[in-house]
Amino acid sequence: MKRVGTITLLLFLLSAPLPLAAGEAEQGELYFLKGYLAHRKHDFRTAVAFLEQAVAARPTEAKFYHQLGRSRLALEDYTEAMAALERALSLDPTFEAARLDLGIAAFKLEDFDRALEAFRAYAAHFPDDPYPLYYEAYIAYLRGEDAHALTLFERVARMNTDFIPIAAYYRGLIHYRRGDLAKAEAAFSKSAATPVESTLVRSSRAFLAEIRKRRASAGRYAVGIMVGLEGDSNVILATDETQATPLGIENRGGVRGILRLSGTYRPLWTPRWRARLHADLYQSHHPDLNGGDTIDPGLFDLTAVTLDPSVTFRRRWERWEVRARLTYRFNTALLAFERYQRYHFLLPALEVSPSDRFFTRFYYGFRSLDFSDPTGGQIEIDNRDARTNLLGIDQFLFPHGGTLRLNLGYRLERNDAEGDDFDFQGHEIVVRSEVRLPHQMQLVPKAVFAYRDYLHSGSGTDSSGEARDGEEGAVPSEPRRDKEIRASLRWSKEIHERWQLFATGSFTRNFSLEAFAYTRWIGGIGIGFHY
Repeated sequence: MKRVGTITLLLFLLSAPLPLAAGEAEQGELYFLKGYLAHRKHDFRTAVAFLEQAVAARPTEAKFYHQLGRSRLALEDYTEAMAALERALSLDPTFEAARLDLGIAAFKLEDFDRALEAFRAYAAHFPDDPYPLYYEAYIAYLRGEDAHALTLFERVARMNTDFIPIAAYYRGLIHYRRGDLAKAEAAFSKSAATPVESTLVRSSRAFLAEIRKRRASAGRYAVGIMVGLEGDSNVILATDETQATPLGIENRGGVRGILRLSGTYRPLWTPRWRARLHADLYQSHHPDLNGGDTIDPGLFDLTAVTLDPSVTFRRRWERWEVRARLTYRFNTALLAFERYQRYHFLLPALEVSPSDRFFTRFYYGFRSLDFSDPTGGQIEIDNRDARTNLLGIDQFLFPHGGTLRLNLGYRLERNDAEGDDFDFQGHEIVVRSEVRLPHQMQLVPKAVFAYRDYLHSGSGTDSSGEARDGEEGAVPSEPRRDKEIRASLRWSKEIHERWQLFATGSFTRNFSLEAFAYTRWIGGIGIGFHY
């Protein structure tokens, strides 16, 4: 009771106005005590206000500047915090607590050399304190000095058992970005074993789930099968779940069954080099075309085969990871077992990642597309043969410790077709996310907003200025500017270490001229296997 009464009396005296007769030394001490108590209550702005009065009253007191620096650190005023801490050390070069906080302020300002100098000087006097070693390990991790960081984090964990979870977490991050999934899993398992729920524990669990998925998907072989239904309000020929070609036969939509088979083979999968071959079969069958018998539905049964080999090279330079990827895609589609289209697509990409939290992808693509018409002239398709150039950028963000992934992208596309009506310049904006759910589930929503300006439609002339088809009095066609919205949602669940169940749905609305506008939807369910 006597101790409680003493503390109450002290708090009363500190909260009372300062006596006018008090000297500057006493005033400075009282301001310091008030600032210290405010800091303890996490009222950092009030603490700074009192401590500034304290250093004004006694500008030669090192501990006043130290406490002012600590309060400014708490307010994230790192530059001013460094100034106060440097002043404290200039007044008392042996003030090692101020040196440790100076290192933290320099670290926050990413002045890593200055931070390391302060941490090592402090550690020379207090070799058993784990904090400077932890910060040195963290700086090595940020700089991409993986081997050195692993050694330091292991030393920190041995020095103080309280640091075992966070040291294990960062060792897991290092092994994960180096592609050593077994060591990453062991480290994250240790950091996730902490009984107290925290952001670190949740992030560790998310990485463990991702590792299990990557370990399965990084198997040498993977196969999948999906069955479903597809519908449209206009006749479109779709070579996969995202690519659709409207044929210009308005009001002739239909519903059809679809079957998709996919397979992946990875002949090479190392931390530096990766090679992959993916094959995809997409088949749709038209039982009807909604009205009339002028079109033979059998002529619109489509089978599309895609081959998709890619090679990726990864390299780290200090904090930066760079990945160069080259993808070649070949697609051929058959209508009633006769060739309808064929394209070659070359896609080099460069990915730059300065952090585990995000990376940026730059890419260029070139596609050569050739059509033919096996429908007996019921559609005019030959003049759509085209060469397409595209430029794109994607930004990938990984907030919330890997439980959420965001992708924002933009693509500029230029299509030069045999028929001028199909020359266009297009823009696409992509918003995509991956959400990790409990019980080994994943949700992937995606939205695409596209705009295409068909450059010569509505002019009545081709790109050379000549009247189309040489016809006298040619009537200018209506200008065509397509706007398109695509939305999709994919759900998946790991039902076994090597098996995955998934369901997918998508909706597309294309606003164009009546002959080319369409609505498309897809729904399907499938199962995948990794080995």
